[in-house]
Amino acid sequence: MICNGFLDCHLKRLKLSGCNDCLKVTNESRPTVKENNVSYTIGNKSKITVLKYKVDNGLISGVDEIRCDYLMMFPDCMKSYYIELKSQGWKKALNQLSNTYRLLHKEIYEYTPHLRAVIKSNVPNTRYNQEMKTLKGIRSNYPKATLRVGSRFNDEV
Repeated sequence: MICNGFLDCHLKRLKLSGCNDCLKVTNESRPTVKENNVSYTIGNKSKITVLKYKVDNGLISGVDEIRCDYLMMFPDCMKSYYIELKSQGWKKALNQLSNTYRLLHKEIYEYTPHLRAVIKSNVPNTRYNQEMKTLKGIRSNYPKATLRVGSRFNDEV
């Protein structure tokens, strides 16, 4: 179930009272999310506002839907980053990213979506792995989105 206050939080750029504490508003130059010794950082040299949402059991809770770990939104440049952090198991990560985007894109359709699966080990080789069909399926379903799987990223806003 998606948090009822999500749209208000993101439009007002603040955490609403009674919120389940899934949002952190910041202007860090290198906003980072971390879980189980896997992390993802975005360069934010201009220090624009970042809305960092804990998605799994925060913004989206319950057992009905699979979802990614985090969502970082940059309202000033209209970019959103869906982030799944995994020790391994990139195929599940892609499904989590795809489903989270499916659930939230109608609420934030004006944002350019970037889906990131950060995998600590066993990153897929795109030329040889049969399961890369999953990547192609996501790209064809969401042509506006960028999708990357890897252990390190150099994303900048």
